[in-house]
Amino acid sequence: LIEQRRVAHTLVLPIGDPSATQTLRQTRIDAPEKVFQKDPFTVRANVESQGYDDITVNVSLKRETEGGAVETIGTQQVRLGTDDPEGLHEFADLRSKEPGVFTYLVEIEPPEFEPAATERHVQLSQIEVLGEKTRVLVVAGGPSHEFRFLRNQLIRDNTVSLSAWLLSADPDFPQDGDVVLERLPDDRETLDEFDVFVFLDPDSSK
Repeated sequence: LIEQRRVAHTLVLPIGDPSATQTLRQTRIDAPEKVFQKDPFTVRANVESQGYDDITVNVSLKRETEGGAVETIGTQQVRLGTDDPEGLHEFADLRSKEPGVFTYLVEIEPPEFEPAATERHVQLSQIEVLGEKTRVLVVAGGPSHEFRFLRNQLIRDNTVSLSAWLLSADPDFPQDGDVVLERLPDDRETLDEFDVFVFLDPDSSK
């Protein structure tokens, strides 16, 4: 073909940058599906670099409400390099003052010579913030081992609001719980305030 075209010399000229492609990308986000209002939670995410020697990346956590409003909750810096191209960053002790369903976005800011790309630079997770704790009423016939164990476990649980009633206690005995009862509920309206009832060998006569 060269002889037919009477080309004396053939010159092959490569075009392009032989260096590795330089990109940053979010690889994963780890966040709870549901949290209780005002309770702390953590959002974690991974960022990965390719082709960069040493670079410091700005990472932001943002929250989008159901109405579409977006607010920046915090910003961190992550250092990446050839020896450590992947970094884990986390935003801890987060709290929501109001209940609802929110979208949390972890976004990295690429260098000025790398075009922004949502599919690489943004990871998101939807979190439902529950407005109330689970109200639990425990009624026990006496201070058994099971009662003491269950009472202590529920009091330590941040997702539970406990009221306990010990039937064997004296009338002036202060009952246990996050919400202390002065009397055992005996009407439908008061009972409807509770989500869960636990009975441990109660005395039906009382």
